[in-house]
Amino acid sequence: MIFLPPLHSDSNEKSLECLWGLHCNDKTKEHVNHFRHCQTSKSDHKQIDPCRYGVNCRLQFARNNSVHNSKYSHPCRFAEHCRNPDNEIYLTHEPLNVKLCKYDKNCRDRTKPFHRCQYQHTDLPYYLIPCRDQSNCTNQSENHRMKYSHGEQIGPLQIDKHEKKKICNYGAKCSNHNDHHRAKFVHPSN
Repeated sequence: MIFLPPLHSDSNEKSLECLWGLHCNDKTKEHVNHFRHCQTSKSDHKQIDPCRYGVNCRLQFARNNSVHNSKYSHPCRFAEHCRNPDNEIYLTHEPLNVKLCKYDKNCRDRTKPFHRCQYQHTDLPYYLIPCRDQSNCTNQSENHRMKYSHGEQIGPLQIDKHEKKKICNYGAKCSNHNDHHRAKFVHPSN
């Protein structure tokens, strides 16, 4: 569950106003008892800057993620196949438009993060959650490897097929104008 800081407090009332209002998806008893959820629309919230680490960010899944997630957005693990995009305003849902893996549920590469973001698999997200132990992880079970990545740095589009360059994590917002950087990375606006 995502716990976010309050937008403001009202000293005359016992509870605080939740930053996400109607779009809050924290349904825990503690959160509901502590925060009010006013009827706000998605457009009432300011645009959040993308996290520079994108899907590789370990902070978005950390226990004390509220400050980080209120400042930075991250790609939704299910992208265009997300079932709750309106309730996840802190996530981006840009479509990946990748082909269904020809092996789908019988695929042997479903535990590989690069393969998962390049091919769609039924009922599986495109991106894996970064394991807190990263490359030091000793859990080799298939269930664990299908859910968690272990230090592989991937992005929404790992390689631009036309340019054969890697996509810069900052995209159009990149401030590095070094010729070497520009020759190595593309900077799409989306």
